[in-house]
Amino acid sequence: MAIEKVIGKEVTVYFDGTRCIHSRVCVLTHPDVFVPNAKGDWIFPDKAPAWEVLHIGASCPSGAIRVVQNDGAFDTNKPPQVNLLHLRENGPYAFEADL
Repeated sequence: MAIEKVIGKEVTVYFDGTRCIHSRVCVLTHPDVFVPNAKGDWIFPDKAPAWEVLHIGASCPSGAIRVVQNDGAFDTNKPPQVNLLHLRENGPYAFEADL
């Protein structure tokens, strides 16, 4: 499966289905940006402010969603300055670290 790339006005969203663990954080928090069970296009980065789409990418526990600002200012794939572990109800654990 190829990595999907969707270019918006301010951000570009990359989705790697082979990494997705279906935690549904993206769909549950922003069903307007990530439309579940859609035929054809299903990622719409312009449906929310750029900072919210960047937050979605940073919140993806598997790293299947990567969001990059089109001006290169921010990339959710870069490791954080501080290592973090988020405990989510009924799992999964979400690590933000240079592992």
